[in-house]
Amino acid sequence: MAATATANIGDLPPELIELIAAYLPTKDLCCGLMLASRYLHACIPPGLVARHKKYHRASLASLAGQGDLSGLQFIFGIRQIKPDLTTFDVACGRGHIAVLDFLARRGFGFCVYNGIYLAFANNTISIPLIKYMLSFSRQRDLLEDLTTFRNYAYLFDRDDMMAFLDNELKNLKN
Repeated sequence: MAATATANIGDLPPELIELIAAYLPTKDLCCGLMLASRYLHACIPPGLVARHKKYHRASLASLAGQGDLSGLQFIFGIRQIKPDLTTFDVACGRGHIAVLDFLARRGFGFCVYNGIYLAFANNTISIPLIKYMLSFSRQRDLLEDLTTFRNYAYLFDRDDMMAFLDNELKNLKN
């Protein structure tokens, strides 16, 4: 005679319960799932309902602008989304390299000029951000991209960035 074992959802690790719950509409998470089982209600990780509501209502651009990488990962994990240029521009304009990298690894294409311009305008520009953005330039476009970035630095009176970009241009021409 074979032994049988029973398991219920409460035996799952909290991370797995959270992943399952992420696919449910907030109404079902708050009402149906939690009312279905008192035991299950006790298993739902703290803060899940609030986070679930927050991320389902948030736009990709607002999460990118806040640098909320975990929020973007949550949203991309539960929905098939194609971000628009605004998402990338806002992340770049706020200098959130980790968010830019997350979007780029998902095959999201973008225009480097818009984001860099916004980063200069918001005074969030940095050498690491410029280097990151230049990593997407094709070799034949690198001179044009560096020149454009240098013009932005001049426009926004950023001598530190102009010096860096002048040096990069000099190295490229050698």
